[in-house]
Amino acid sequence: ADRVAKPRLRAKAAIVPETIEVPLTASGAGGLHPEILAAVVCELVAQILFMRQQIPCLVAEVLATRDQVLAAEVGMASSSGDLEAERRPRKPKSIAVKRMLKCASALDELFTEVRACYAQGAGSVIRRVSVLLGASVTSPQEIYTIDIAPA
Repeated sequence: ADRVAKPRLRAKAAIVPETIEVPLTASGAGGLHPEILAAVVCELVAQILFMRQQIPCLVAEVLATRDQVLAAEVGMASSSGDLEAERRPRKPKSIAVKRMLKCASALDELFTEVRACYAQGAGSVIRRVSVLLGASVTSPQEIYTIDIAPA
């Protein structure tokens, strides 16, 4: 009798969370202003994303490239006139440029939300920020935790 070999399921490696302890204290006596804490958290998240090769270059470079692409588009539209620009077919953007623009807008949105959380007074409450890298939140491949010391 012919037997069909069943594929073996490989066991997933255990996820070991890495903790980044930030020796900064939140607002209060001798603590940092929430805006500074938000900037530190945003910068750490950006560095984690870059070091784990989730983004192609540093966040500042991604945002600068996005601004250049958008400025070039605005310049082309304004120099040729509005009616001419509407009739002329647009040159399709490369896939890399589209992905970079999507990445830049997602990073911008993420950092805006982090700054808003700290600006609303939640900065004194937020003690831990987790960065989950992987296919989904329910099955991350890597977990990084940023701990901020209380005041």
